[in-house]
Amino acid sequence: MKEISAQIDAGRFHHDSNPCYVWMMSNVEVKEDRNENIFPRKLRAGNKIDGAVATIIGMNRALAVAEEDVPIDDFILDPISG
Repeated sequence: MKEISAQIDAGRFHHDSNPCYVWMMSNVEVKEDRNENIFPRKLRAGNKIDGAVATIIGMNRALAVAEEDVPIDDFILDPISG
């Protein structure tokens, strides 16, 4: 979440302006624990944040791969061989 926030602040976070995605992102509230870890939360059960959580997970995996210096080709599946 911190990296996504930094990307937004820097004007480097871009998406296709899908209204559903924008709505889900606007439903995210930040919960911080005593160790300054932050977590996505929603205020009401009717608020959906699935798209935002998927974005957070995707960013986490991208950062993990970048730290390990693993070639991105190792993560692309061949649609024919699976």
